[in-house]
Amino acid sequence: MSNRVLVVDDDPTICELIQEVLSSAQMESFAITDSKKAETHLAQEKFGAVFLDVRMPPPDGIELTRRTRASGLNRTTPIVIITGEDDNAVLARAFEAGANFFLCHMIFGSMRSQEALHSLTLFSREVAPALDTL
Repeated sequence: MSNRVLVVDDDPTICELIQEVLSSAQMESFAITDSKKAETHLAQEKFGAVFLDVRMPPPDGIELTRRTRASGLNRTTPIVIITGEDDNAVLARAFEAGANFFLCHMIFGSMRSQEALHSLTLFSREVAPALDTL
């Protein structure tokens, strides 16, 4: 399985934060801020995991999850939905589309960068070992 992780968010700051955490876990990552370009990469390259923002210009993270699950190459790749929403209906749709985990970034606005990075690091300690078992 590939250890390379795809991070897709139209906010470059969120991409950078997630990439820092993945790097600290010795995971190679590749960030894209355009979901259409991400869809192309998902069709051409196998990834160890994928982080997808819910709210992006089409296709959004939920639709990209659905399309990824319908394709052959990353059908079983773990998908982490990135969201700033606390709407359970949105999360339910993401899980129905095939997401495995979710990461809420709504707290970043009220946190200092180091605190946000620490929270993501704790999260990565939970996700990284799970990726090795898939």
